Amino acid sequence: MHAIRSTHAFDGESFRSPGATVVVEDGLIIGVEPYDFPLPDRCPVTSYDGTLLPGLIEAHTHLVTDSGVSASDRVAGYSGQEIDEVITRALQGPARRGSPRRPARCRR
Repeated sequence: MHAIRSTHAFDGESFRSPGATVVVEDGLIIGVEPYDFPLPDRCPVTSYDGTLLPGLIEAHTHLVTDSGVSASDRVAGYSGQEIDEVITRALQGPARRGSPRRPARCRR
């Protein structure tokens, strides 16, 4: 178990004041607690200067580009078939990697 603490935290609905302590075990969030939440003596704590977003994931993608240098500039010159191929490759990557073993669990 370890914890990440920040004075800035957004839980998907509102900013938590005065921040939050996110408790993680085996790669899963097991608690989103107040900033000053007491932790066990041997629990390592990482301080974070940014804004914590516990349980939120960044999952956007640009399907018509290949993520290479100047990828967006090349799209204008793609044929319909080339765009279909790029989109197919973009969709196959996450499918090959699979989904997470289980979603993060949070409690307030």
